[in-house]
Amino acid sequence: MKRTILIGLLCAISARSAQVEHAPSVKQCRADQVVWRTTLEDPTLSAAETFATFFAWSKEMLDCAKVDSSPSRVFDYFKTASEASNAMGARETDFLMRHNLYDQFLEEDKQGKRGAH
Repeated sequence: MKRTILIGLLCAISARSAQVEHAPSVKQCRADQVVWRTTLEDPTLSAAETFATFFAWSKEMLDCAKVDSSPSRVFDYFKTASEASNAMGARETDFLMRHNLYDQFLEEDKQGKRGAH
């Protein structure tokens, strides 16, 4: 049984690592940007999204700025990526506050404790 599970996991990992990420198309970029910006600007809609989703949106919008590089489009992609990043930051701050970790964070930052330790 353990061997079957292990083989299944290895196959899944191999299949995942064999996939090549492709840059999004201009059409996909433009469509996603409009939908995601609308979602990010509406607190009711954005509350339903996960942190990982915001991260993926931000990454894709930065990729889109490379694919669809007219100045007005680049601004739209950066604006949407920025809004997704802001949503991530707000979630992190809420977590720190809910778990009474914000003061500890500020104190350690003041002491220069940053990065991977």
